[in-house]
Amino acid sequence: MYSHNFATGHAYADDLITLGEHYRDYQTLMAHWQQVLPLTIHPIPYEALVRDPEPQIRGSLRADAFGGACAGEVNQPIYTRAIDAWRQYEAQLGPLVGVLACASTG
Repeated sequence: MYSHNFATGHAYADDLITLGEHYRDYQTLMAHWQQVLPLTIHPIPYEALVRDPEPQIRGSLRADAFGGACAGEVNQPIYTRAIDAWRQYEAQLGPLVGVLACASTG
């Protein structure tokens, strides 16, 4: 999100510390939903999906049905060009890494 301009409604993505704080909030919310909702949430790491999609997709299909995806997205090849794209910005990502490191230890 940081490397793209998503326009209105995503100003938090313009600052690495704020983006990291929002991601921590997302992790907290997902943990809450997994505890209280009567359905299975099947997280899929992007890298795992694009490197070896079949087991990831099969795991999702064993979970609740997909919802909201349009037919055009479902029928497109899996996008793999973004794997490790963050590495070209690694030197600038210090504030984000710091915020996320606090989340994993606290």
